[in-house]
Amino acid sequence: MGIVIASIIVVFYLIFSQPTPQERMEAKKKRPVEFVVNREMKPHEERKDLDRKDWLIVTKKKGLFHQWGSEIEEGENEVATLSVAIIEDENGQIHTPTPSDVKFLDK
Repeated sequence: MGIVIASIIVVFYLIFSQPTPQERMEAKKKRPVEFVVNREMKPHEERKDLDRKDWLIVTKKKGLFHQWGSEIEEGENEVATLSVAIIEDENGQIHTPTPSDVKFLDK
């Protein structure tokens, strides 16, 4: 009888001490980032009094870095593989900016 109870306790411990899928996901903390979503030139009228470095309007968002990945771009006679970051924004949308457009906020 004592062995049966001990065995049941061990089984319950093994079952209920394991992290749930949600807990495993939370344990893999994703790093917060800021990344470039869009770059636009300011209208000519606005640029004439500015330095060149101020000609661009840069739109940035914050999100969570998932991992590095690759994208393939095809031209007429060529194929290029680009490194990208896989980032989830605050609304759950996935973006793939280039590495130079990503700034990690936790360091």
